[in-house]
Amino acid sequence: EISDLERAIVKHLCLKLSSSPINIMEIGVDRNKKDSFTRILIDTKHPNSKYFGVDLDDKTYLNALNVHTFQNSSFEYDKVLAELNRVGITSLDLLLIDGDHRVGGAFSDWSYSVLVNKGGRILIHDVHTHGGPKKLMKLIDPELFEVSFLTHGDFGVYGLGMATRK
Repeated sequence: EISDLERAIVKHLCLKLSSSPINIMEIGVDRNKKDSFTRILIDTKHPNSKYFGVDLDDKTYLNALNVHTFQNSSFEYDKVLAELNRVGITSLDLLLIDGDHRVGGAFSDWSYSVLVNKGGRILIHDVHTHGGPKKLMKLIDPELFEVSFLTHGDFGVYGLGMATRK
């Protein structure tokens, strides 16, 4: 689930980033349909921005110009990286992690952080409610990333954290 506050925060950030083309990757795609982070990312992006979503389920109904989805486990880094390269994405400006919330899953998804450009952002969902994202937020290297919580443990908020590459 995504709270209205979390949707508003992501929309505000995406609108700030929409003035120029960026590369976006999302892990865990369109789970809440019209209320999903996916729809915000796609609907607010610059027309020349490239969106790439990875999910275990088929999300090809979203595919359009500069919108690509890949049905695969994000754990299969080499396959995902090859598909990113195939669609012309070699670096990221925005990475949204909302996939496997177990510790191993969250840390595996963090492996894509090496693709994030200086000044690029990584959004991590469920940082208040699931063990993996909680631990991940605590262990992000402060020498490489500025880490912040965009929400607090308020009722109905699952938690949104952000890491900005220094």
